[in-house]
Amino acid sequence: MMDESADVSRHEQVCLVIRYTDDQFHVYERFIRFERTSCTTGEVDQCYDSASAIRAIYKGIAAHLIQFIPIALYIHCNGHILNLCLIDLSEVVVPIRNNSSIIKSLYHLIEVSAKRHHIFDDIQKQAGLASIPLKQLCDTRWSCRYESLTVVLTHCAEIITVLKEIGVGDVFIMLHVMQTFDFIFHIHLMSEVFLLTNILSKYLQKSDVSLTQALTQVKMTIASLKWMRSEHEFNRIWNETGYLYNK
Repeated sequence: MMDESADVSRHEQVCLVIRYTDDQFHVYERFIRFERTSCTTGEVDQCYDSASAIRAIYKGIAAHLIQFIPIALYIHCNGHILNLCLIDLSEVVVPIRNNSSIIKSLYHLIEVSAKRHHIFDDIQKQAGLASIPLKQLCDTRWSCRYESLTVVLTHCAEIITVLKEIGVGDVFIMLHVMQTFDFIFHIHLMSEVFLLTNILSKYLQKSDVSLTQALTQVKMTIASLKWMRSEHEFNRIWNETGYLYNK
């Protein structure tokens, strides 16, 4: 397995991992090494997502491998499919997209500034809460957004207090949005969705999971998401939002 990413110094590097089974079909993964590269085409993209360099039926890596190993079928990474679904969800649903922008702004407003982070830290301690920083929204691992949403949801009152103390610039816009029922509802709803997908994402990343086990977990997650669309679950989330809003 190969994937390419830029490190903190902005150098492109390739991670090479070998995945194999023994005679008893126990799955193993072995990290080989990182290799710096200046080229991001061809085999560098061999991560088995939906990149054209991989899935192109004539010139893709998968097509070339099948010429040598006919049984080496190309399979779209389930973890990547999950992230694509979450990306589409966050972009298509306007309130979710707008609230994601608010959360990004909150992070940059509070956590980038040492002074404002200290204010947030003190307010949490005064409320008798464990000091937890705001989490940055990850652009690639969307399932990690569960942690970001959870912090905002559980520390909403403290964040509002921080915004009132800062009271400059676009803070008033964020303050207005965060004090609405719609904001709390959408954050609570998405935290429930991301909780399920976060469990699935971590499961798909296990080194010893088989394809059959992965598909079973995917089906269970889909069933749970469908159940969330029931009237019973909607009423539960709505009532819980009302409780959080009135705290």
